[in-house]
Amino acid sequence: MKCLNCEKEIMDGSIYCSFCGKPTSIVPEYNIFEDDDINIILQTVEEEKRQKENKEAIKKAEIQKQKAELKQAVANEMKKKRGTRITVSIIIIVCALLVAGGIYAKIAIENKNAESYSYHMNQAEKFEDLVDYEQAIIHYKKAMEIEPKDVTARMKLVDVYFEIEKDEKAVALLQETIKVDPSAYDAYKKLLSYYEMNKDLNSILSLRETVTNSKVEKLFEDYMVSNPSINVKGGTYNNLIKIAISANINYSIYYTLDGSDPTVSGIKYTSYIQLDKKGTYNLKVVCMNKKGVYSDVVTEKYTITIDAPSEPVVSITKTGEIIDGTVKFTEETYITIHVPNGCVAYYTWDNTTPDPENGYLYRSPIPVPEGEHILSVIIFDEENDLQSVIYRNRFEYSPKEVSEIDEVIVSTEDLE
Repeated sequence: MKCLNCEKEIMDGSIYCSFCGKPTSIVPEYNIFEDDDINIILQTVEEEKRQKENKEAIKKAEIQKQKAELKQAVANEMKKKRGTRITVSIIIIVCALLVAGGIYAKIAIENKNAESYSYHMNQAEKFEDLVDYEQAIIHYKKAMEIEPKDVTARMKLVDVYFEIEKDEKAVALLQETIKVDPSAYDAYKKLLSYYEMNKDLNSILSLRETVTNSKVEKLFEDYMVSNPSINVKGGTYNNLIKIAISANINYSIYYTLDGSDPTVSGIKYTSYIQLDKKGTYNLKVVCMNKKGVYSDVVTEKYTITIDAPSEPVVSITKTGEIIDGTVKFTEETYITIHVPNGCVAYYTWDNTTPDPENGYLYRSPIPVPEGEHILSVIIFDEENDLQSVIYRNRFEYSPKEVSEIDEVIVSTEDLE
């Protein structure tokens, strides 16, 4: 045989050429096949290749035909059953199409399931059971991304946050949840419990303002205080008035009369409020329950325009003779001044204007002094800084014997 590298004759069975040292490749000195035989072999190979390709093309065409027939069958069936529920036969045909789709459809479904809401919820719960809260949070968040308005995933995540003492995140998620779903009862309940535990009354009252659902409102019954009721309506009055305030028996009532905030500087209500002085009163009333929650503030405005006292009424104990406008007496006589409640009377005998500095305070009936005098009387309503007009009359007392004296009451009208 010959060496392929140097074409020298070498011994049969040699591994290396003794001339060039290269590995030997045995090359027969003659061709096993003649050229014609080689051509036949090549043609045969090509034919077999064509036949194989034809078979594959036929098989592919048959598959396509089957798919087309199945699709047509489904279309026909759907056309017949339009407007009704899918029948078992259609389901069978659809299943056949899925089988024809092969493993690719199966993989696609598996991939889709791996990104589904239920998949992430199941995974999150598994990790939560394993106390792997970090992974549980990841899957709950992915479930929320798939179903942004779903409350279940949100509440599960809230529980995890509270469990790992991330209260701020839990509260923020609860607040977000009630915005997404105003009827989320459990979200309101958890948030209310958290605020109660922390004695955060202001946050509870703010949260109460967001409630629009009747069922949720029941959670806040202890934080919804009914308003007080005032029995006298606001307005203008020319006499004193008594105001009664009513409310739930379990409430405390506070009020102010100067328009200030009763929740800050209120007087505790125990009985009637009496307005007996001239002026304007801006009444504000509020109720407070045992939890320290206030009702709305109720306001009424009153104007008291108390009239000045009437002209003093003066009476005398004896009969006198009126001569030239002077009442004359011949025996001892006493003067009585009728003083209205809440008022005082002052008098003088020298025709001067009586007042606290220049007059005498009337306490009991006073005797008419001997001689001729002019009595002046005035009534003061000191609380309301009001006074009457002045009563004036001339009296003369000259003692002498009289056989019979009748008691007479001299009014202002008689003297005129």
